[in-house]
Amino acid sequence: MKGKRARAEILRYLENFGESNIHDIHHHLKCKYRHSPSMNQLVNFLSKSPDVEKCERRDCTKSMISGNYEVTVWRLRGVYE
Repeated sequence: MKGKRARAEILRYLENFGESNIHDIHHHLKCKYRHSPSMNQLVNFLSKSPDVEKCERRDCTKSMISGNYEVTVWRLRGVYE
């Protein structure tokens, strides 16, 4: 993900909302920026960032086409320790 602003916005979003799933973060970036990162770029950033960690819990998402599936929940590292 090239944009420094998008990276900063992700950290700001997680700071304000605490834990959030990947779909909510992606939707927030799509609404905020015209050229938002793809889902793949977003997952790569979140997994490689030292400031962000995966939560142990997962959210269930319902879809009419593909059924129910789980999505990863992310949070800032060190906030909930």
